[in-house]
Order: sequence, then C-alpha cells, then structure tokens
Amino acid sequence: YSELLQASGKLEKALEIIQSLPASPSKRLAILDLYLSLKRYPEVIDATNGMTNEDQMSTIAIIIRAVALRETGQAELALEFLKMAVSKKSMGTEIINYGLYERACTYQVLNKLAYARKDLNKILVTDYSNEATQAKLKEITPEETTKSE
Repeated sequence: YSELLQASGKLEKALEIIQSLPASPSKRLAILDLYLSLKRYPEVIDATNGMTNEDQMSTIAIIIRAVALRETGQAELALEFLKMAVSKKSMGTEIINYGLYERACTYQVLNKLAYARKDLNKILVTDYSNEATQAKLKEITPEETTKSE
C-alpha cells in the first residue's frame, strides 16, 4: 500500500503507513528513502548517525546518508561515506552500483568529472543496459568537436 501511495506522490501518507509497521531493517530503509524523497535531509542524517558498513541494509543506509549530506552542501563528507559504502565488494553488484552512481553524482557536484565518468563506467561494465547511468554519463561527457580544415 505504501508503494502505491509513493507512486501516486502521496509521500507523507506513505511515510505514515510505514511508521505504523513493526520495527525491521526494511522498515528503516523505507523510512530513510521516504525522508530523502521528502527532502527531509536532517532526519536522514540523524537516523543514520553511528552506522557502520556491516551488511547490505547498513550499506544502503550509508548511501542514503551520503545523498542527504550531498544535498545539504556537504559533498566532501558525502564522498567519504560513499567510499566506505563501495569498499565492500561483498555487498553485491546492485548495491555497489547504487553507491558508484551516487558517488559519480557527488563527484559531479564537486566538478571532478573524470572521477564521475570512471565510476559510471564501472557500473556499465556490470550493467550496460542501465539507462540512468548511460544518461548521466552522456550528461557529464563533453561533446566531441571536430575542427574543419
């Protein structure tokens, strides 16, 4: 039900539904994701204080924290969390790719486009059909210009 509410743009109602559910790791991630969608960045940061990169759920939470930090103007700090998140290759390709994508976006904010392209290319090695990654790479790659003689 919460997913349907989110899809229809009723994020506050979706958050209310999720908060009424019993505690679980997936509930925590759903709340963080909704806070992020609602641009409630301080709540994301507060809820993820002290987290360590122990398992898939905590890695996703760290990535969400990094996005919130980036969106509050703390891109350098966000980068540190994203480096931590993608350092454990055992977390699985999808989670690592999520971290790499967000790290590329953070590099873009910092105007470190070569690093951003490198991370996006790492994603395409494992998931070439990823349209968001292809679009982001195209967005930050300058058009090749040819000189006429």
